[in-house]
Amino acid sequence: MYETLKSLFFCRYSSVTLSLFAFLAAGGCNGDNLDFPTQGGPSTTLLQGVAFDGPVLQGTVALEQYPPGSGALASGTTDQNGNFSFTAPLLDSTAVYILTVSGGKTLDLATGNTLTLTQGDQLIAIGTGQDFSSGSLSITPFTSLETSLAEHFINQGISMSDAIRQSDDLWSRYLGFDPLKTPVANPTLGPTQANSAGLYGIALAGLSQMAYSIGQNQSLSPGTTNTFGLLIQLESDLSDGIFNGLQQGSSTPLSYYGYSLTSDTLRKNLAAGILEFLWNTQNKSGLTPLTIDGFANSLALNTSSLFSESPGASAPDPSAPTISVVSPVVGQYYRGTMTIMASASDDLGIGSFVTTSPNLPLPGGSLDQNPLTTSFNTASVADGSYNLVFTATDYAGHMASQDVQFSVDNTPPTISNLSPSNNQTLTFCAGITESVTVTGTLTDTGSGPNSVGVSEISPNSTEITSSFTISSTNPTQGTFQFTFTVPTDGCKSVPYTFTLTGYDNLFNSSTIPYSLTIEN
Repeated sequence: MYETLKSLFFCRYSSVTLSLFAFLAAGGCNGDNLDFPTQGGPSTTLLQGVAFDGPVLQGTVALEQYPPGSGALASGTTDQNGNFSFTAPLLDSTAVYILTVSGGKTLDLATGNTLTLTQGDQLIAIGTGQDFSSGSLSITPFTSLETSLAEHFINQGISMSDAIRQSDDLWSRYLGFDPLKTPVANPTLGPTQANSAGLYGIALAGLSQMAYSIGQNQSLSPGTTNTFGLLIQLESDLSDGIFNGLQQGSSTPLSYYGYSLTSDTLRKNLAAGILEFLWNTQNKSGLTPLTIDGFANSLALNTSSLFSESPGASAPDPSAPTISVVSPVVGQYYRGTMTIMASASDDLGIGSFVTTSPNLPLPGGSLDQNPLTTSFNTASVADGSYNLVFTATDYAGHMASQDVQFSVDNTPPTISNLSPSNNQTLTFCAGITESVTVTGTLTDTGSGPNSVGVSEISPNSTEITSSFTISSTNPTQGTFQFTFTVPTDGCKSVPYTFTLTGYDNLFNSSTIPYSLTIEN
């Protein structure tokens, strides 16, 4: 028995005798060699990820145990893309920690401006040691709100681990992904996919766009209103565990530069900001309303306990835009310089308003302006019928179109069928005053004949009466007549000279001389 135990407890190698402790630590004998395993486990934790509002540049990322106040356990600095990576003492998998991003600068997604983070501007994430050790992390405005909700639950007496789990569950179901553990694709850098990373980036861009639009409504310079400023108000709103536009214990609505927060701020209004950003020149993601409409509507229509029941959830823009065309008017004729005036409106906003024509040579082939006011020289095209097509697309991708048909008429009417004929001689010589009536036809195949004006050149002492009648069977023709008197003058030959001017309904005109020689 002793020899058996001896052989089990001792191993001889190169004249070195191992004790039982060393034997067990070494894992036993392995032929003539001993396998010495690494002594102890890891002593540090690698923390890595991204701080993103847009990317936070040269920001400080500090790790603290929760509740904060005991000092940073470790810290690192973000690079030009917002990425960070640093080591910390080995984290307790069940303990709760927070990561805080402060200082540095951020690239505002909606404007492209570089904003300096001031005191109070920060991003926060809360999680257990296991959460922070499980891979790349994203610290964003949404993790800040997730942290605020978890702290509310903790203040309600819920255990820290359960508070984190409940908050994470609500925010993950709201966004469709875990805001802490999902990477962020920057929509301003280039094409992205409509996956979790792409949608995360576009949601943050929508938040930035919403903050920017608040400033636009107040005519503030870009960057004055931004996500960090809006985030402070959102965190106050969530202090009672629900988005209702009110800080805990207060009945006064929270506001940010004239914008009043409601339960729709992170629902309908955020969805609207997302859809609006898709039309922003800063957007390089390639994502369209068609590809992210479902995501935007899922945010807008969320009815979880994150939001109060009033007002009820609603889509950001359920209807198509409205088009108003002032000019041209359907069916009307135009001559010379024509004004084109139109506009499009929508509850959410107009992404594009494009005017095209299948037969009118517009500058550049189309006009992209809302409201649109421009002019077009109709003399550059032949008379005839033309169309302008006005197409509006709102931020949600809904489209409306209006086709306006009109006609161009730059051709004057013609005078014909004069009776008595031009230069004819009339003889009366009855020793009395005579009355002469002249008739004719005015023809216009465009806008139609309107009137004929008669002016006497000589002898310029004749009273003239005239009339004009449009044909009841042919609207392109009208008959006219004018009458003048000829006094007796010993049967002398007297030339009577007139100018006849015909007008169409656009007041295109043509003038001809008309003469008679009258003997009376």
